Amino acid sequence: MNDIYFKIKNNYPLTLDSASSKHIMKSNIDTNDMNKNIKVIGFSGENTTGKLALHSLFGECIVVSSAPRNLLSLSQLHDKGWKIKYNNKKDCFSVKNDKINIVFKRNGNLYTNYDKDNNNTAFSLDIKYSDHDILKAENARRLHNICGHPNDPILKNILRKKQITKTKVSIQDIDLAKKILGPCQDCLIGKGTKYPATTSKQPRSMITGEIIHIDIMYYGPKNRKEIYLISIDEASGYVNTELLKSHESDEILNAIKKIIAFYKSYNHCIRRISSDRELGIISNKIDINLLGCVLETTSAEGHERFAERAIRNIKGKCRSIKSTIKYPFPQTFNKYLVKYTAQCINIIPASGRASSPWILVTNRSINARRHLRCGFGEVLLFASTYLTTDKSDLPRAEYGIVLGIDLESKGTKIVYLLEKKQLVYRNHFWRVQLTEDIKQALQKLGLVNQYIKPINDTDINILQNQTSKSIQNEINSREINQNQNQNEDSIQIPDVQRTQEQNSIENENNIQNIPNILIEPVEENRYSLRRRRNNIDYRLLNDQGLVNKQTINLNGEEALFSIKEGREINLELTNNAIDAEIQQLLDQDVFEGVFYEDIGNEQILTSRFLVDRKGDKFKGRLVAGGHRQNRKEYQQWETSSPTISMQGILCMTSIAINKNSILSSVDVKGAYLFAPLKKRVYMKLPVEVSERLIELEPRFDKYIDHCGVIRVRLKKALYGLIESGNLWYNHIKDTLIDIGFKQIHSDQCMFFRDKQIIGVYVDDLLLLTQTEEEKEQLIKEIESYYPELKRSQGNSFNYRGLEFKQFDNRIEIKQEQYTKQLIEENKDIIKRIARTPATRNLFENHNNAKRLSKTEQMKYQETLAKIMWLSNQTRPDIKMVTSVLSGRVQSPSVHDQAKLQRILQYIKGTMDLGLIFTKGSLKLKAYADAAHLVHPNCHGHSGAIIKMGNNTIHTESKKQRIVSQSSTEAELVSLNSCLNNVLWLRNMLEQLGYKQGKTKMYQDNKSCITMVHNGRPTKGTKHIRMRYFHIKSKMNDGTVKIKYKKTEKMIADAFTKPIESSVIFGKFRKKILGM
Repeated sequence: MNDIYFKIKNNYPLTLDSASSKHIMKSNIDTNDMNKNIKVIGFSGENTTGKLALHSLFGECIVVSSAPRNLLSLSQLHDKGWKIKYNNKKDCFSVKNDKINIVFKRNGNLYTNYDKDNNNTAFSLDIKYSDHDILKAENARRLHNICGHPNDPILKNILRKKQITKTKVSIQDIDLAKKILGPCQDCLIGKGTKYPATTSKQPRSMITGEIIHIDIMYYGPKNRKEIYLISIDEASGYVNTELLKSHESDEILNAIKKIIAFYKSYNHCIRRISSDRELGIISNKIDINLLGCVLETTSAEGHERFAERAIRNIKGKCRSIKSTIKYPFPQTFNKYLVKYTAQCINIIPASGRASSPWILVTNRSINARRHLRCGFGEVLLFASTYLTTDKSDLPRAEYGIVLGIDLESKGTKIVYLLEKKQLVYRNHFWRVQLTEDIKQALQKLGLVNQYIKPINDTDINILQNQTSKSIQNEINSREINQNQNQNEDSIQIPDVQRTQEQNSIENENNIQNIPNILIEPVEENRYSLRRRRNNIDYRLLNDQGLVNKQTINLNGEEALFSIKEGREINLELTNNAIDAEIQQLLDQDVFEGVFYEDIGNEQILTSRFLVDRKGDKFKGRLVAGGHRQNRKEYQQWETSSPTISMQGILCMTSIAINKNSILSSVDVKGAYLFAPLKKRVYMKLPVEVSERLIELEPRFDKYIDHCGVIRVRLKKALYGLIESGNLWYNHIKDTLIDIGFKQIHSDQCMFFRDKQIIGVYVDDLLLLTQTEEEKEQLIKEIESYYPELKRSQGNSFNYRGLEFKQFDNRIEIKQEQYTKQLIEENKDIIKRIARTPATRNLFENHNNAKRLSKTEQMKYQETLAKIMWLSNQTRPDIKMVTSVLSGRVQSPSVHDQAKLQRILQYIKGTMDLGLIFTKGSLKLKAYADAAHLVHPNCHGHSGAIIKMGNNTIHTESKKQRIVSQSSTEAELVSLNSCLNNVLWLRNMLEQLGYKQGKTKMYQDNKSCITMVHNGRPTKGTKHIRMRYFHIKSKMNDGTVKIKYKKTEKMIADAFTKPIESSVIFGKFRKKILGM
């Protein structure tokens, strides 16, 4: 770095330019030519041509010899992470990274790094890294090279999800490699593309192996290009390469058969093959159809976009890998390089995918200890096999070049032996200093084409297709006079000088300490990096693993993205969101800065800043990495917090309409930030947040490290911590008790004071007051503890995903927005509108019916879960159907899928329905019913509804846990279950001050009523458990009263039986919803 600094100081007069989109250099000093001409348009409109080059400090630039001066692009510096600051007093710019600082002073109308006295203003920051840091950076860069030069975010994602196991490279090492070693020049040279890839509007297949795209690829020198058939799976992105001898249709058909056989070996069935109009491919259309596949071709001038992108990706990675090889590359190695490149593509997850193509196709992870110990083109010392009876004169090790790795074996590699000039299979190796003879042999590799004894194309396929057993068979059949009677693992090599960095790998269970980046996971000296399971929903944030479920809107409106994504959408709004969140954290005194040295061995959590787009506004939130916290340090009750039940909300609504009260809601801004932490928690802030924090509060500048990160000690609860929800609940509970409210024991999130009631759902409060004056006074009391409450306006508001509308004579609770979104997501399968949610065959389970595929099953489960949420909130009229289908989520059939579509068709025609509350009595009444032997395993089905006057408070529809021997017993089980909920709601209402008296419970089975009144089993009911007769005791103490209700008036029937008649179902629906 000092060399670069002195060259800038002495030879580089630089000018800062805000109009230039790329760096312009007058000469090619300190640059690597990338062999690409670039058209340059000057400020005056003149055109000239420059050469694209890679500068050792500033990265990509254009060399234009006719340029008047060296120009540094302000925008390119900013994009590459340089920190740019303007000093208004001194009228100068400061441009720096973690290694060098350049000051641009004003010289006329230009800002240059030379002042008026010709003094250079470049200063070296002289950052020194420890040998340990340099070693970790080199290890990370080696892993980057072995994996085929993936970009840093993808490589980090692989390590984060442990798709590569048993590696000692950490995510932090990836960033360290970029800081110490700079960007990978081989990537910049090899991955450039002339044209941006276009995206398709067609939906992509989600079934692995269902659709593959094929095309012909030519690779190699102009006079000897090799022909390959490239295939890529549309769902997983898995790439296969087959070397062809010619364009003949028979040769292409054989390659297609190999590809089909490969997918079939992993239980994937290819349905369609897509290709351009290559003559050798379309001539095989009939043969492909006979294989059970449909051949689809593009238009006459069209291109196969999937395969073309795969070919471009393969060629780009080939160029990058070739760039890392420091000896003449023989063209004969090209076919092995292409196979290896395809393998690298398959083990790296593509953008937007959670798993790599290899895992999606084979359902197996990559063992780094076996498969990623070396990369393509590495020259290593390989252990020889004992293949003759006379072993005394044979060398124990041979130098060879790695040309491929078999992922399905225990690390077997294709190796080109330098002395024998032939290809063999080897496993064990050493990294040693190359001798001069070997270096000279490498320089003569250009002549290898006439000496090499290649393994044929069938053998090459081991990189993707063969098993370890077939590999051993090939070894036994191919090497001359070879009779392998001993195990390679027992080989000893006394002739090789071993050091701590050159010990051999004897076997997988006895690994020595060698300079290998992929042996054991690193344990940081400050804390363990072990991952622990928790209740955080990773899928909602693309597996970022940092956000609790409570941060996701229940109506499905989440739009969370990172700072980088937010700035790409709107830079100003994103920066304002960051500043607003930081200012809130500072005002609440959430954290204090700490020095790294003062933390010691304490765990340091990561954090992430998320931006939420709500309409035209951006809202930022700093989230702690609570997934890294050690749950063993917490009791179970310390990491959980209750929320108000749906029954509690409905009780408050019914009371409000009957007492002419007012419902409203308030939202506590930054709720968690009010709760003090009880334990010491350290966290590091993201770089972007650290920069904005210093601008808002300069006192934190002293805590920033060389990576631009600030570490803090949390003083208040923060979103993402596992204890934050519990701490906030206890804080709001203590606050409400302080202002005179009492907690209801039946629902820990309901509080009352006189006739006022408050329901708590995380940071949203539902208020019930008698008048507007009471409401304003109550809000002022709460605001004295939590300033800047967000209030609901008018008689309509949203609370907990529920849409409230208050009228003089009724209150409506609906979920129209949620319902519309649900229908929009499934509009493709909704062909018509149904008047009822189910038909009479609802309980039928077709055991021999066709089962859904894995993708269809996931869609079935996802859609059913969303419908169940709707049925448990505001649409109890579909509860019975969702209850039955929820018992078949493990292995749904096409008939279950049709029944699910029927519910969606019914919902589409009734999107405006919801619960309606009208004036009436505050007394509870219940209806209980049962269906006997309706499930395939002879279980019954219970259903019940509890109303307060005309208003529905509670509904249930569920499969009975026991097999009842009579309809009377089934009715008794249902009545007992309903009684438990009646007792719970009675306690809740009586604590609120509304006495209940005797609660009427209606039944349509006279035998059941008789048995309940008797209170003991009869001759035919001795088998019934006695616990169901506790109903008699509640009748005796005056709690409930059992009454008979005719079947045609038993509204609980809608929760036990599918009603196909729209007239009968419509009558029940009106009573259930309160219409």
